[in-house]
Amino acid sequence: MSLLPELLDTVFAGIGEFEAQREIAGGRKWRASLLGSCLRRQYIELVEKRPYPPVDARTQRIFQVGHLTGELIGKALKSAGILLEEELALDDEEWDIGAHVDFLIGGPVQNGDGDPFSQAIRERVRQMFSDPLPVIGVELKSKSSKSFWWAKKKNEPVAGENQLIQAATYDVLARKKNLHVDRWVVLSVSKDDLSMAEDYVTEEHRRKVMRRLMLLNNATEARDLPCDCLITWNGKGWMYCPYGVSERECC
Repeated sequence: MSLLPELLDTVFAGIGEFEAQREIAGGRKWRASLLGSCLRRQYIELVEKRPYPPVDARTQRIFQVGHLTGELIGKALKSAGILLEEELALDDEEWDIGAHVDFLIGGPVQNGDGDPFSQAIRERVRQMFSDPLPVIGVELKSKSSKSFWWAKKKNEPVAGENQLIQAATYDVLARKKNLHVDRWVVLSVSKDDLSMAEDYVTEEHRRKVMRRLMLLNNATEARDLPCDCLITWNGKGWMYCPYGVSERECC
């Protein structure tokens, strides 16, 4: 019996269960982090409140690597003196959606606390970049190096469409609250060597956010299950349903 792997997987499973119960910002119905994913899955999870199937140990480990990557990037941004907000909560009553933004960065490079290392880093940032920097909203995603290779081969963004829709949700919420942000991005970071790619939210992503919110809220009012499983992922969206349906059962 391998004690440590089993012990750590037990701990990670507990952490994952706790994080899955995290309240949506503002106590809203929809999660921005899910808006780009299957509409049917969101309805089942957030309206019907059907218990979410257990997540396997490998997936839990992947989640924890993502958290560690986030801590590393957050520390670097703070050292650079450009971290404005971390886990910024946004929500809207009309659309009934809440979000937690990973990072809001930019503006004037902040003065350090006297620590020589921080002062040196911030001075280097001032010399190499414009000061003040543009204000940028960041959704961070950790990925395998294969994602970068595949995106280059296909000449596509490293960030998935669902991830760009997630960041676009932050955009539309910030605009409604008159929160000035120059641009919103998904920052993909390789778990292997910290290679990075920055993909931008576009007007098309914002339109998709509004369309999906309309579909979800209309479905809730009509008590009619929405579904796009046979459209997404080249018609194979049903194969990725965490609630485990067949193609015939889906939609």
